[in-house]
Amino acid sequence: MSKKIVSIILQTVIWVLLMWVAMRYLQNHPAEKVGIFSTFEYVYQRVAGIGKRFQGRSSWEVDDLTQFKTSFGELHSVASSPACAEAIEKNEISKVEIDQVLVDLESTSAEDFSTNKSRYIALFNRMNEEINRYCQK
Repeated sequence: MSKKIVSIILQTVIWVLLMWVAMRYLQNHPAEKVGIFSTFEYVYQRVAGIGKRFQGRSSWEVDDLTQFKTSFGELHSVASSPACAEAIEKNEISKVEIDQVLVDLESTSAEDFSTNKSRYIALFNRMNEEINRYCQK
């Protein structure tokens, strides 16, 4: 075989080994994985915003939707924590409603979100108030 083919095969084997080591590291260090994926989401958000500008539309709709998804995700994390377990058992906090809003946000387009933004803000404020009131500090 020629030197070029051997070099390509060797580079491919080294690349596969490095990727395997990186994936093993990410499996054992979840915080690093979260940091990487949030970076990908940020890059996607920026690219989507640029795409909207080329189409002549505003990118703030995509930014708002992404920010709300993140905020409701954090609200879901807090509601799922042990501090809120008792409040959920007593039905003082509706974790099912938070889950449903997250599902709705995932299937909502940026344009639909901007139309219904006041409803989502009211839901977020009410759920946040319930969590602050009923969850143990």
